[in-house]
Amino acid sequence: MTPKHLPVLALVLMLIEEVKSWGWALLIMVVGLFKGGGLQALAGGLAILALCLVLVGVRYGRFTYLLDVDAVTINTGLFVRKVRHIPYAKIQTVQRQQWFFLRPFHLESVTLETSGQEGKGGEAALYAVPLSVATAIEARRHHPKPTEPTPAMASQAAPATPAGSSYRIDAHDLNVFALTSLGFIPIITGMFWLIDKFTDLAPDSWQHTIDNQMAHLAVVLLAALVVIVLVIGLAVSYLNILQRYFHFTLTRTGETLTATRGLFKTISVSVRLNRIQALRFKQSLLRQWCGLTTIQALTASNAADDEKENDLVMLPVVRTAASLATARRFVAWLPAIAPTLTMVAPTHRWYYVRNVIIGNLVWLVPGLVATGIWLPSWLGWAGLGAVLWLVFFGAQAYNAARQSGVAVAAETILCVQTGSWWARERFYVRRANIQSLTVKNSVWLAQHNLGHLEVNVRAGDSNETLTVNYLPLATITEILTWYQPTAPFLLATD
Repeated sequence: MTPKHLPVLALVLMLIEEVKSWGWALLIMVVGLFKGGGLQALAGGLAILALCLVLVGVRYGRFTYLLDVDAVTINTGLFVRKVRHIPYAKIQTVQRQQWFFLRPFHLESVTLETSGQEGKGGEAALYAVPLSVATAIEARRHHPKPTEPTPAMASQAAPATPAGSSYRIDAHDLNVFALTSLGFIPIITGMFWLIDKFTDLAPDSWQHTIDNQMAHLAVVLLAALVVIVLVIGLAVSYLNILQRYFHFTLTRTGETLTATRGLFKTISVSVRLNRIQALRFKQSLLRQWCGLTTIQALTASNAADDEKENDLVMLPVVRTAASLATARRFVAWLPAIAPTLTMVAPTHRWYYVRNVIIGNLVWLVPGLVATGIWLPSWLGWAGLGAVLWLVFFGAQAYNAARQSGVAVAAETILCVQTGSWWARERFYVRRANIQSLTVKNSVWLAQHNLGHLEVNVRAGDSNETLTVNYLPLATITEILTWYQPTAPFLLATD
């Protein structure tokens, strides 16, 4: 069989990727252009774009792929030729992405993830290939030596899934999910930062005009400007969630879960059930009040999704009361009933607050001392800010302590609940997927029959550490016995 070249439209995707990698240099050129750099800044920007075009052209011309009987073969490189053979049996995650401009041509990008850690981009990426390519790869992952892929394979319906193994988000749930998102906070913060930095980027004549206009604005108009920014931030966050999870669908076919979503860019991620290391049931404070939960899967791959957390979103939003039963339709090893957790005792929650306050005082006190020496007139405001800072983070620490707990949910399942940044996360992890258990027990903790428990689980190419502090030693001993039923164990003392 002859290796195939990528379609011409792959050039567009490669160019976008290359420009992103040079984004910092282009930003410097744009700033220089605004600050009066003139032709020099413009010439520098054009030179970078020309370099991107050359690199992309070479990369495109030297990129070929071949779907062989047992493996995918990818050839890249100009001076150093690189050949990668990826056996179908080793492929753990297949991610399909289709931008809106690729749909009329029936093309998509495919990312393959194996157990080898090749970074966030996955083991290999095929740009703008026919739909039949991913269909053939998926078929060969489960069936040895399938027939040669044809365009007709892409249009074939997926095999029938077992009853109750399909979920599609409806308009009401999607709206609720978008309205209860806290994604507007970084958007609004970024907008205010851009407004603040605009005076550094804009020409001097613009700055003078803006200063004169702002000086004549009434306080009411300034407040209205702040409200407008808040409304824009909320609207951008809401619309971004709507387009990201547009027509979200989760299906189970045999031992494979497939999540599909997106309006402008359709993303489809397939992951085998045996690659799921743990399930995360996540609730922000707002969603706790609304009784809603988001369910994510921690997978042993880094191409599970394009979310910052790199975890596969199984169910964007589901009623908390029905979350466990709904998730069991797709992941059968989950317990049928939510366990009763052993929580951090109310008398020990203040330890969380104490630790956070001490940690912040380490740098707040020197800061206040320095303010008193060099800016004594600002010492009162600095002191007030320090108090408010400690109150905010102390309240967050108390919330984390109030949410933290652990329990053996079933014969082979451990449930760990943690709290962070006004959110509650409950993890279900099988004993076989626990990388290690760590127990910390100082002399002071031993006197109070307490200890710290850390559960390490693989997530992507890194590690997810689930920590619950100030647990009773009896509970920790029970978990250690469950984890190592036949092996002796020792409590580590710091």
